[in-house]
Amino acid sequence: MIDAEPKRELFSIVVPVFNATTTLDQLVQRIAAVFAGLPQFDHEIIFVDDASIRPETWPTLKRIALEYGHVRAVQLMRNFGQTPATFCGMSLARGHYIITLDDDLQHAPEDIPLLIAEREHDVVFAQFRELRHSMPKRFLSAMKHLILSFLIDKPKGLQLTGFRLFRREVAGAMLSAVTSPQATLPPLLFFMTRDVATVQMQHNPRLEGESNYTLLRVLKMARNLMVNETVLLLKLIGQLGFGIAFLSFLGGVAVLARKVFLNTAVVGWASIMIVLLVVGGLILFCLGIIGEYLARLISGVEGRPAFVVRREASKGGFEVGDKSP
Repeated sequence: MIDAEPKRELFSIVVPVFNATTTLDQLVQRIAAVFAGLPQFDHEIIFVDDASIRPETWPTLKRIALEYGHVRAVQLMRNFGQTPATFCGMSLARGHYIITLDDDLQHAPEDIPLLIAEREHDVVFAQFRELRHSMPKRFLSAMKHLILSFLIDKPKGLQLTGFRLFRREVAGAMLSAVTSPQATLPPLLFFMTRDVATVQMQHNPRLEGESNYTLLRVLKMARNLMVNETVLLLKLIGQLGFGIAFLSFLGGVAVLARKVFLNTAVVGWASIMIVLLVVGGLILFCLGIIGEYLARLISGVEGRPAFVVRREASKGGFEVGDKSP
């Protein structure tokens, strides 16, 4: 859970990291420059390395954490995903407010004061006038927002971005509701509060690497939302079962009527096999969906964590879980 509230007003900047290296020093320096112009506030930075594939990512984060007293670096045991990494950073935050942003500088630190200006709201989202993504990434982003609009009760027209500000109370409430590794942030957020504000910002080109957001990740997100946050699939199964049962009853009545009143022999081996195969396939599909729900229930009952920390680093040479020099 979030630590005890600090005496001074503090902003915790949470940055999930995956394979980034060259942007990290610049990110720390630009955030420091922003808060140098806001002397009434303090800030801390929490980097969460989501088990990056690049071997140089953690040494870079460790060096930065040991150099700056207000920076803390954490490495997860394996790649859990951006949302669990964000939850991890939020759980370590000490601030009155928590700001999340990406590691690739597409979210400009210089826009942080725009979020801070709206901090009387529970949540503040950056809204980008134009996304500086490639065409495939823009398509995936549009697909993601379409799925979110369909599956969760979010305000109409709201663009859900990773550049956002949470009040401490909202972050703590969301963390207390995380009961499985498949938890997703938007449904938890809109369950906790409807006090959401937006600010317009400029989206910047990516300075390092390529996006890890793929079609497979979008589909996985949709599956998690449908199974974890709604009973939509179960309702569809019920309606499908009722429809097939009704059609089967009508078909049986028709066959019986032909036999009794018209004395017509019922033939059609091919059609019977097709019906059997289709119905059998639907039954197995429905069982698979029910099995997915049961697996999520078991995962929640077992209390599997959303993330596991391998090691941490902070100034003074303190590093938990790693004895390497």
